[in-house]
Amino acid sequence: MKEVIKTILKELKSVHSESYYIKNSAKTVKYPYVVFATSLTNIDDYADGCYLDVDVFCNNGLDQVQIETLSESIKMHFRHFDTMLEDCYMRTQFQAMQTVPTNLDDLQRRNLRFYIKLDWRK
Repeated sequence: MKEVIKTILKELKSVHSESYYIKNSAKTVKYPYVVFATSLTNIDDYADGCYLDVDVFCNNGLDQVQIETLSESIKMHFRHFDTMLEDCYMRTQFQAMQTVPTNLDDLQRRNLRFYIKLDWRK
């Protein structure tokens, strides 16, 4: 799973450099930024399913252009992202995107959910 997480982080950073696993670990927070987490489920002896939740944070108040543009870029990049890794074949499918209320006037948040099927090679 370590290789899968590294691959996701690398791919997210190719879309937006301020991308992090689980939490933003930067000493100084730069907006917009992206955080992702995974949750793994078993399918059978040779495959697992993995939900990929990507959260995009932006501090542009009511101006939605930046967060919408970045969210759409991530969606299109991972929509049908397939790759062969050393340990598995990874297939990604977009599932949903939604606005998450923050109760703050200037902070915006979007959640994108993907489903990843991991076909293990060993």
